[in-house]
Amino acid sequence: MPIQPLPLVALALTLLCGCTTSKRPALDHLACAVGLDCSTSGKLTLYRGVPANAAVLEQGANCIALAVDESVFSNFNVWNKRTVHVYGVGFVPPDISGLMWYEFRGRKVSTGVCDGSVAIYVDHIE
Repeated sequence: MPIQPLPLVALALTLLCGCTTSKRPALDHLACAVGLDCSTSGKLTLYRGVPANAAVLEQGANCIALAVDESVFSNFNVWNKRTVHVYGVGFVPPDISGLMWYEFRGRKVSTGVCDGSVAIYVDHIE
């Protein structure tokens, strides 16, 4: 029996929503300031979701949300769960109750997995 697309979308939404109940504390004390260049390291964890994907940099028990290029999600198996160093610019994510995702400089960012007062718009990952 062929798999129907609608149940797959529902499963993806359920999985993404399931991540929100066990989210990690956000890193609000980064050495990166809003509007300035910054860099930091950690484990990159990617979550596929609808209508937007989520990229999170985990540092021990903490995390920070990342706005990454779609090419990172296109190469999911290359980047997911990999220890990386990211370079980018700190920004303030919107703090709106019920917001599922937002767009920053043309990149969609999911909320609810790792929300904090600072996120990083990633220019380069290595």
